[in-house]
Amino acid sequence: MGLAAAALAAFFTAVFFGISQIEDSSATYDEPVHLASGYLALKTQLPPLNWRDHPPLAEIWGAFPLLFLNPSTMTLNPDFGRLYNFSDQFIYKNRVDASRLLNSARIWNLISLLLILFPAVLIWSWSLGRETAFLAASFFLAFCPPIFSNFALATTDAMPAVFYFLTCFFLSRPHRGFGDWALSGLCLGGALASKFSMIILPIVIVSALLTEARVSPKRQPKISQILIFVFLAALILAFAYRLSGLSLYWGGLAQTLTRLSHGRPSFLWGRYSQNGFWDFFPVALAVKTPIPLLLLAALGIYLALKKPSEREIWLLMPPVAYFIAALISKTDIGYRHILPIYPFLIVFAARAVAALKLRLSQAMFAATFIVAALWTALSVFRVYPHYLVYFNELTGGPGGGYHLLADSSLDWGQGLKDLGRELKKRGNPPIILSYFGVADPSYEGIRYFPLAFYSNVDRRDGTVLPDNSGPLFFAISETNLQAVYFSDKNVFSWLKKRTPAFTAGNSIFVYDLTHDLEGRKILSKLLAASGSIQAANIVRSGAY
Repeated sequence: MGLAAAALAAFFTAVFFGISQIEDSSATYDEPVHLASGYLALKTQLPPLNWRDHPPLAEIWGAFPLLFLNPSTMTLNPDFGRLYNFSDQFIYKNRVDASRLLNSARIWNLISLLLILFPAVLIWSWSLGRETAFLAASFFLAFCPPIFSNFALATTDAMPAVFYFLTCFFLSRPHRGFGDWALSGLCLGGALASKFSMIILPIVIVSALLTEARVSPKRQPKISQILIFVFLAALILAFAYRLSGLSLYWGGLAQTLTRLSHGRPSFLWGRYSQNGFWDFFPVALAVKTPIPLLLLAALGIYLALKKPSEREIWLLMPPVAYFIAALISKTDIGYRHILPIYPFLIVFAARAVAALKLRLSQAMFAATFIVAALWTALSVFRVYPHYLVYFNELTGGPGGGYHLLADSSLDWGQGLKDLGRELKKRGNPPIILSYFGVADPSYEGIRYFPLAFYSNVDRRDGTVLPDNSGPLFFAISETNLQAVYFSDKNVFSWLKKRTPAFTAGNSIFVYDLTHDLEGRKILSKLLAASGSIQAANIVRSGAY
């Protein structure tokens, strides 16, 4: 009874953190596309809108609650052929309010996927350390920002992470039977149908099975088990593509692999690259994960390597293989791309806690666990409710994270809602805005003039010129401040010598240039260079 209560408390804690983020976040960069694509897949017979970038299952799953809200499919919209512009219209110009569309999908994703993940993590932890490991896993699941912050978004990152873990969980079962093979096959199909990066999972499974056969020959599967495993995986993948559209999977996979081979602009600790960094994910893992979880997981990995068994194969090989694949990737735009390793880290940490209980005195163990728990809880609460920008104490917390990472590791366009609130406190003056993202600033009540927007959405309508009779605020997303996607990496370096008047959501920096003559001149030149001559003249000559 006590263990069930602990599990429920952990689950509702994670849900609480996730919902607090949902209420505070504007649309992140890819959410409108995922929702529009998923909803149209549910309501029409059209091919998946986003088939070149993602398989449809995670999008369909996330869009499921929209069936009850019944927004228009908007298939006759003039922007239907332009994916991001159409998705923007679908979210912000539909008959259902944008917040209802976004937040219903986010809450559904958060609760449903946590419900699927929690039992598997807790059961696996129990098998390695009984009550102690179960309780430790419950705690670290509840206080793991990488998990609940990404599960609380209508994106395609959480579902494949869940199915990646579940596939290995069922194959690790000590008395693996026909049912375990069937469930694992369903999960493999779900993973493949959720994200193209999951193509690595069949390779991991074959490698783990071959290794397992050498360690424990009695564990070799029967032909019937392999057949049902492969059949169910293929069935789920085919079902996601409506049975007749599997060619889209291979076409999308080929296009994705080609695109990823070309790399993408990335930023790490003052460095820029088109082809990624070998140390991007080690650094991201080190600063985006609560330190006690990292330390305990490292101890758990050490213990697993010290006395390996056939079950350790399924606990070690999948996260290691995925992490290595991430290291050689040329696309380093966010730590969310290593989300599948986090459930494994929690199981390792839970095992370490159970081992410490056996090796330490009762008083020493209690003190150690209390310190780890308090440290983790305080580290998580200090960023409430902006969990996408969580950074641990190695960076001094979220305020120091922008020196190291950008894009979806910190600034994914989610800060507009907080920016709107902060500006209202100051009389809602018009601002100059350099935004990274696709959310609509006007929807959040922001009166703005765009400068160096990095967005796939046309935002020329609904903007206002700066007011030369009031304060001059320049708001800039952290990703733009670091000039990640700009050819001139020093275009905004002049701002780094200035202290922001305030930050919004720990991801948008707002500078008061009202009495900053030099700053106004630089900003005026940038506006003029972008073709906004009238705004440039107002900024330069305004009576500030």
